[in-house]
Amino acid sequence: MSNRNDDPAGVMQYAGRYAGGKALIVLGGTSAKEWKKLCDEIKPSVILGANGVNAMIADLHFWLCIENMRRTFKLAVRKDMRALKLIAMLRRTGAKVRLTNWKNIPFIPDKKKLIAVQRCGAFDLSDFPADFSFRKYGNGFLKGGLMRNKSAIGDLKLPIGTVALQAIHLAGILGVAEIHTVGLDLCFKGKDHHAYPYPEYAENRYFLKDNFLTYKGFQTMAFWVESSEYLLGIIPRLKKEGIEWTDHSDGLLQR
Repeated sequence: MSNRNDDPAGVMQYAGRYAGGKALIVLGGTSAKEWKKLCDEIKPSVILGANGVNAMIADLHFWLCIENMRRTFKLAVRKDMRALKLIAMLRRTGAKVRLTNWKNIPFIPDKKKLIAVQRCGAFDLSDFPADFSFRKYGNGFLKGGLMRNKSAIGDLKLPIGTVALQAIHLAGILGVAEIHTVGLDLCFKGKDHHAYPYPEYAENRYFLKDNFLTYKGFQTMAFWVESSEYLLGIIPRLKKEGIEWTDHSDGLLQR
């Protein structure tokens, strides 16, 4: 009997479901406002979205929220407005299949088509386990290495793999040959931080003042700079597994 809290079989029941197809992954950056135009151009077999994208696209094929929301829920109970908005996002239905951190399951009343997942160990690009595959769930979705810039996050152990990394891993499990992403800006364009109404990024227990900076001409975060380096670093591994990835966000990855 497994003592795992996540549901590997629940994830792998969809393995190869879209073999050889195209996946469109919609993330939260402002470029995601153009998702429909891109969708019409590439004609994806499957559409994945993360976090608050479920407010913008009601009928996603797959939706992911990988963050541990336990602390957020405690704040929501205390009527913290930012936390209340995040919990509302977590509980939103509409996607055909929803995947979330197993720690969030108790906070979601409607558990239909809801799969408990986790992120696996924090692997540096040079330290991947020999048996890792983007086609298999294994011990969990790829977490990414730990952030190196301590002036930006203090003593926290923060993995630099954003939910985009986990969505790419899921798309690989689904069997697609092409992955297209939009909303992966990894920077702030104008006054809006997201393509939909969502709590803004600000200094908090995770992101200190030094996390917010200008890099390559973009207003961004040290967290996103390291995340973009990691994302670009997985491209050779994706290609080895027969996956071509194209990002359409015109953001930090393109710099």
